[in-house]
Amino acid sequence: MNAISKSQFSTTRLPTDQRFDIWRESISALFDVTPPVRAAADGFDASLTSFLLNDQIMFSRCETKAQRFERDSLRASKDGLDHFLIQTHLKGGQEVRRGRHHSEADVGDLLIIDLAERHVAETSDFSHLTLVVPRPLLAPYLRRPDSQEGRVLKGADPLTAMAVNHLKMLFSMSDGLTEESAALSVEPTLALMASALNGSADDVENAAAAAAASLLHRAKSEIERNLASPDLSVSTLCSAVGLSRAGLYRLFAPYGGVRAYIQDRRLRRAAADLVSLRHHQKYVYDIAFNWGFASEAHFSRAFKARFGMSPKDARDLGRTGVDLDAQMSDTPQIGDRDYEIWLSQTLKL
Repeated sequence: MNAISKSQFSTTRLPTDQRFDIWRESISALFDVTPPVRAAADGFDASLTSFLLNDQIMFSRCETKAQRFERDSLRASKDGLDHFLIQTHLKGGQEVRRGRHHSEADVGDLLIIDLAERHVAETSDFSHLTLVVPRPLLAPYLRRPDSQEGRVLKGADPLTAMAVNHLKMLFSMSDGLTEESAALSVEPTLALMASALNGSADDVENAAAAAAASLLHRAKSEIERNLASPDLSVSTLCSAVGLSRAGLYRLFAPYGGVRAYIQDRRLRRAAADLVSLRHHQKYVYDIAFNWGFASEAHFSRAFKARFGMSPKDARDLGRTGVDLDAQMSDTPQIGDRDYEIWLSQTLKL
């Protein structure tokens, strides 16, 4: 049986003055990072060991120095990573900032990062474990799937402690996992993570939740197939899925309603076109109309509210994209950077 894929990145053998720049270039597959105002006296270092549990989920241990991590809300449309990161610190911690609200994640806590939302965090020197899970795998089991960014679940809670201990055990066994055993570990891992996020194991285990998740998956698939169609409506969706309006509304209540969900999906697809060099000659209003927006003004307002910038600014940002393969080709040897390829290719939506 084949062992699961493994990637090991480390700056230890690089010249001291190159370490942070190489790390920043590498981790930009997920975040933009900046060093603290006062760098540590003993210099910078970073290591990242990653495993692919299957073709959709990555599990990593990262150890590095204090720094600032940022990700804007447009990145998911640009890099195709619409995922949840579930982290627990083995050493150190971080402060997550959301406007005026700050959350502190310490050793033994669970921190949830939504890659489709803006994320800003300041860390101390730290070591943590991170489970990278696609939204479609986890969201159907969550009470509030679009309200997870920046949540910190304290380790004193029994369900959180169970989830944290499971992540530690999973990482300790990762080197010995085969592809088959790793695949078998995915479902119970996600169930336990969802139990901690919801606060009750019953929310994952009962049949009603499983049935609702199945219906939600069908409804989302129908939406994705017809996202560009002007005929997509609550009525057509009800007919396709076999639900009443009331049933459909209940199903999408955690997303702010079915119309809000459809608009958000259309905005994300439009954003992907705006930042893509393949569509740089298309007018903004053509992209808006192609994704079901009848008014350019409404599209612009909705886009700015969702991503914090105008469609034009998003297009300008897309023109600054870089080629990952070109970046990696001239980089000194630091083990491997396979995890970047997984993020840019294997795990993309």
